[in-house]
Amino acid sequence: QRPAEKVLHDVRNELVSLESARRDYGVAINSDTWEIDWQETERLRGGASPA
Repeated sequence: QRPAEKVLHDVRNELVSLESARRDYGVAINSDTWEIDWQETERLRGGASPA
């Protein structure tokens, strides 16, 4: 898996969309703060079960 920080960098530089970050890389990014939602990212990547 690609490091979440690198995916965030690409989103900020408009190389990857928010949707693609979530769908293709399993990285949830808060569109208000432009920060990684680590809890949701962990869930998307299969590291935790949904609440």
